Amino acid sequence: MVVELRSLEFKGQGQASKWEAKGTAYVTNQRVVFLRRPVVAVADSPSPEHLQSLNVPLTHLVDSRYMIPILAGPYYEAGVMPVPGGNLPQPVPGGPVNKGHLKIWFLQGGGTAFRDAVEEVRNLTRGVTHGEQLRE
Repeated sequence: MVVELRSLEFKGQGQASKWEAKGTAYVTNQRVVFLRRPVVAVADSPSPEHLQSLNVPLTHLVDSRYMIPILAGPYYEAGVMPVPGGNLPQPVPGGPVNKGHLKIWFLQGGGTAFRDAVEEVRNLTRGVTHGEQLRE
């Protein structure tokens, strides 16, 4: 599933990192992938204005929820546990794993489709069918 994003924001907990970008999110059967649009050439390491991509396994999105505020646009937010190769700041070896905070704003009502796709894949990986989810 593909969703165009108005904005994506990631804040690292316990770290001085805050990344913001516009682009496209893809929900696959295992992860959420974000690609910045338009692509910006970066010489060295990513900086807050140069987040190019993000790769997060669905099992590493925790405490997620879809919010529809009265005076603002709807957004999806979740805690994110960093993984190697996911383009998020990595914890110091032997140190605590710090959960970051991800917030995504959508264009043209893509938020509910994104939320539904993430939940459907999570339910499939747990072996829950649509009817069983409704009975819970």
